[in-house]
Amino acid sequence: MYKRKTLFIVVLVLITLMTSTLSVCAKPSVEVTVIAAIDHKVFDNTLIYRLGGKIIYAAELAPVIIVKLPSHAIEEFRKTHGMKHVSVDGVIYALAPPGRGRRPKEQPPQVIPWGIDRVNATEAWNITTG
Repeated sequence: MYKRKTLFIVVLVLITLMTSTLSVCAKPSVEVTVIAAIDHKVFDNTLIYRLGGKIIYAAELAPVIIVKLPSHAIEEFRKTHGMKHVSVDGVIYALAPPGRGRRPKEQPPQVIPWGIDRVNATEAWNITTG
């Protein structure tokens, strides 16, 4: 009886250790938005669903689709027959992301340009607006 109890506890501990190790080793699958140029004549849409993805948008006039795919499936998606180009979608900043780099310049207080005052432009508005 004692041996069975000990054996049961040892097996239970081993199973617990194995499942926790497997969950730590497994890579989390992150969904990535991808923009792809395709050849409509050859490309098979069902592949996207087989890879665990979904079509977000399919353009009617251009050979372009926007797809959400698990990150591990992007390379296989690139190698698909009928695929011309694949780009991962993302945010692009012209200068720097907000909060990084230089602070935005504050707008100076409004001042009437010297020319408007010199030609008495404010008085001209009383005569005509055009």
